[in-house]
Amino acid sequence: MGLLLLGYLVWRTLAQFPANDEVLGIPDDSLDFSNGYSKQERAFYEQDLAISFDRYELYELSDTLEVDLTGDGQAEQVIFTEENDKTGLLIVDGASKAETRIGLGEPFDYLSDDFDWVDYWGLVFDAESYEVLVEDGEIVGEQIINLNHPAIFLRRSEAGGGLVVYANGQYRWVNQGG
Repeated sequence: MGLLLLGYLVWRTLAQFPANDEVLGIPDDSLDFSNGYSKQERAFYEQDLAISFDRYELYELSDTLEVDLTGDGQAEQVIFTEENDKTGLLIVDGASKAETRIGLGEPFDYLSDDFDWVDYWGLVFDAESYEVLVEDGEIVGEQIINLNHPAIFLRRSEAGGGLVVYANGQYRWVNQGG
């Protein structure tokens, strides 16, 4: 009789808590991501992003982002793509239609010319974020930075990443990993 009562109490307690999908706000119809993240990957990425950002949107690597990154009132188009066996971002300016390549065979800030390390990406709408300061391969500190416009986050699972921000007339990398 005691085991039956214990089993009932455990069942009753667990029944009060929603499934992980409900806690994370992931609807049941999220099982099918054609060419995208699995349900488990998406949940992991969402948890990771919620630690770093207040307002963000996670996108599939195959999505086209349309957002005003420069503050001129015109939405840029951003795609994560591949050219000549190198991956990266192609940003098309909303006003001038000029193209900016980040990666895609062209080095960006102190990063390489290939962004094949990126697992997930999206947009950040916070007013500020953080930058990890690195000198000679060693983390030497962290500073708060202002984000005057939405920024693009690029992340690698369990390794960090950073932001592509537009400031002073150009795009720059804000390191958020080691």
